Amino acid sequence: MRRVTEFDGITFSSNGELFFGTRGDLWNGIIDLEEQDYRGVLVANRCAPLATLETAFGTQGQMGAERVAVATDELYVHVCRMAGSGWGKIVRLNKPPAYDQEVAASDLKKRLALYAKEVASVEILAENGTRSYLCTSPDGKRAFFSSDVLGVDKRQFFLVEDNGMPQELSVKVPKS
Repeated sequence: MRRVTEFDGITFSSNGELFFGTRGDLWNGIIDLEEQDYRGVLVANRCAPLATLETAFGTQGQMGAERVAVATDELYVHVCRMAGSGWGKIVRLNKPPAYDQEVAASDLKKRLALYAKEVASVEILAENGTRSYLCTSPDGKRAFFSSDVLGVDKRQFFLVEDNGMPQELSVKVPKS
């Protein structure tokens, strides 16, 4: 595939639309089964530039989309250090319009307007230092994630219903 070398957090919506991270940014698209000579082709475009890329040796601020979960009208994303400790944040943003070939081929001004709208909708829900267990229910009405802040000996678990505010769950985790 052109411009996509790997997938992070690949997930499908209930209508078959694909969401994934690559090089830290969030993409959406479809698998086009109509392409001749192929079994299927990923046809997608970047919908939200979430990567905070840098060139510093330690890359402590280099973060990007790692996990993606699709809700009814919003996306939940674990944005974390790329190839690092996993430190990051759980964010929520508006679900972009369904993939449309005309939008994908549109002029720069339209694409930048889409990026601005998506990035402006980002809401930080929690800190996360390791695994997020990020997922949504099949109907898209519930999201679940964990928050584990580095240096703090307590993992928290959250449930979000109907894209409301995260509610902490009381979960006892056995000591290993």
